[in-house]
Amino acid sequence: MDSAQPTDPQTPRPWLGGAGVLLGAGALLVVLISFYAGPFAPQQDLSVSLGALASDTAKSTMRDFFGLGQPKPVEAAWDIDRKLRLGAAVLAWGAILLTPLALIRREPRRWAYTAATFGISAVAFQVFTWLILLVMVLIIVALFREMFLELLASPLVAIGGLLSLFSCAG
Repeated sequence: MDSAQPTDPQTPRPWLGGAGVLLGAGALLVVLISFYAGPFAPQQDLSVSLGALASDTAKSTMRDFFGLGQPKPVEAAWDIDRKLRLGAAVLAWGAILLTPLALIRREPRRWAYTAATFGISAVAFQVFTWLILLVMVLIIVALFREMFLELLASPLVAIGGLLSLFSCAG
């Protein structure tokens, strides 16, 4: 319980705590909406993405083989999903940073703690979402380890056979 009640004339109004609560609640709202309703930017079909990756890999290999330079990296465009993630992080950290300032001003603690809770929840939701995804991928790889090893070994054996052919021809 707070030592100073809000009706006490010495207790300042919770401006920083209230601003922190608004920032934190906004951050949590943006994170939840982008998680459940996103992605909002247009997404390519998976087959198109894999085809483009294979094509770029082949082109890069050919450029290396013939001693040509690689093209300059292209800067990624800022789509709406990336802007939402950044905006949510800025709002969340703003709420977290306003918490100690509200406590230093001796504003009611409930406002400051609520701001910190909202901000930390928004950051934690973003971080734990990626951690859960990583754990799921590791579980899938562990379950199908033999199949992945065979898939990786097949191209290496084929490349080794081609290299031995070229070395015998020289």
